[in-house]
Amino acid sequence: MQSFTLRWVKFRIYYIKNSWLQSKHIAGTTKKAYLQGESVWKDQANEALFYLSPAILRKGEFSKGIYTLRDHPMLTSVKSELDLAQYRGITVPTWDQDWYIIRHLTKNLVTAKSQFEIHDKINKGQADFTLSEFNGELSHIFGKVHLSPIPNIKVLIKQTRHFVVRKDMPYSLDIFEALTLGLAKMRRAKMIVNMYQKGGIINPITKHWRAINN
Repeated sequence: MQSFTLRWVKFRIYYIKNSWLQSKHIAGTTKKAYLQGESVWKDQANEALFYLSPAILRKGEFSKGIYTLRDHPMLTSVKSELDLAQYRGITVPTWDQDWYIIRHLTKNLVTAKSQFEIHDKINKGQADFTLSEFNGELSHIFGKVHLSPIPNIKVLIKQTRHFVVRKDMPYSLDIFEALTLGLAKMRRAKMIVNMYQKGGIINPITKHWRAINN
């Protein structure tokens, strides 16, 4: 719990565990919180119920790698979007952005229920590749399964990402305006991208890798 003063009103902040992130869309069916700690993709938010902050991640500012087993021939054979068509992509259907992109990269689409199942099916040869964030090591290890990105290519996420603030609670507009001002200051100071880089979500090494879904 923390306190802060917004204009002339003093607020006390409470942190509430919530299952919003388990839902496909942010519907806001209960009036328990002003905003959630995790930002959301724009198409997840119900704009009739929520104010949308300025974009935390702008369109095309966030990219993902095409990950496969570190001894898979894809690592050297795939150079373009067309080369991926012969391989099997896998993701969780409710991960909207990944599902949309993979569906346009290949018709050979495999579904999974979790991150564990994605890695397991790739390891068993039931799928060839998936999408994932570029972390600091440019590799992902899940149990004994080691995935690496196809070098020098990536896919862009063509959505914006936002914080959402409920519209129908006391002082919600004040909170939204303060959040907007704060994010603008962070953007001018280049703090947002730096924050994602330090958090291992954006890797500057891949900045000039070619986006194959441009």
